[in-house]
Amino acid sequence: MNASNHLSPAWARRRALHWRVGGFVVLLLGLAGAGAIYWHGTETENRADEILMTGFDKLETRQMGMLSAGKAF
Repeated sequence: MNASNHLSPAWARRRALHWRVGGFVVLLLGLAGAGAIYWHGTETENRADEILMTGFDKLETRQMGMLSAGKAF
């Protein structure tokens, strides 16, 4: 490899293409990782909410019945 090979336009275009492809791959990996983290976080929140809300409906119904006892609607 000689010094003039590094200065040729074809070599510069090929090197630019390699950088562009590498940047695109890094961008796709970053987006995929962010999407996976976001999806995992929302799934975890939904399951925690369901577990915590298991008996809430029963207690709320009982409380509303006690508060409105004797009132006709």
